[in-house]
Amino acid sequence: DAFAEDRTCLPSDLLAWHHVGLYAYRTKFLMRYSTLSKPAIETHEKLEQLRAIAHRVGIAVLRLEQALPPGVDTPQDLQRMRALLQS
Repeated sequence: DAFAEDRTCLPSDLLAWHHVGLYAYRTKFLMRYSTLSKPAIETHEKLEQLRAIAHRVGIAVLRLEQALPPGVDTPQDLQRMRALLQS
């Protein structure tokens, strides 16, 4: 299983990466997405991107080589990130 809440079933020498979900959508896609049927796998795994994959919509994935910036969860975080992006 690629994702396991009970990690005892995973090999101890397993190479694992940290998942970072960053989503950016165009309005046209969101309008289409809302009409797509929800596959059982999306409900089971609770991963909304599986709906796009099930309907053959491409998803870009990349590997980051640098440390992640801090999260943006509050208005103060947003101000800090805007300042960082402008520098």
